[in-house]
Amino acid sequence: MSKQNRIKILLDVDTGVDDSLALLYALNKEDVEIVGITTVCGNVEARVAAENTLKILDLVGAPDIPVVCGFEKPLEGEWDGRTAFIHGDNGLGNVELPSGSRTLLEEDVCDFQIRLAQKYEHELVLVTLGPLTNIAMALRLEPRIADQYRPDSCQSPFFCEKD
Repeated sequence: MSKQNRIKILLDVDTGVDDSLALLYALNKEDVEIVGITTVCGNVEARVAAENTLKILDLVGAPDIPVVCGFEKPLEGEWDGRTAFIHGDNGLGNVELPSGSRTLLEEDVCDFQIRLAQKYEHELVLVTLGPLTNIAMALRLEPRIADQYRPDSCQSPFFCEKD
């Protein structure tokens, strides 16, 4: 499948065990192109989620995909902390992956999400796998991005059948 015909997705994750599997699945879908990944606190801190994401991308030799670290606290209330009883102390079930050569893109998470929504207007599918803090804040800054995502993006590109 040509790169032009692939579904472009922006993943917003809190990379623990579950999001690691979703990331690996998306990376292996021939009809999906991940154009960016943002991280948020949830299963682990946003920074740890970003480090986990970079390690997974390196481990599988994925193409260079920009990863941006997002919000470390929810909009309201307090973050309950890591869910170590499910995801281990490091978010990856205590599996230690080697540190790789990839680095985070140093860009504000809201600016990054807005920029991608505008760059890929009506093509980009937003896939949210963690708390929606990053998305909520981006929408506060630029409410029009909701209309810039792919019109049918309420359906998951992973599980819908093509007509």
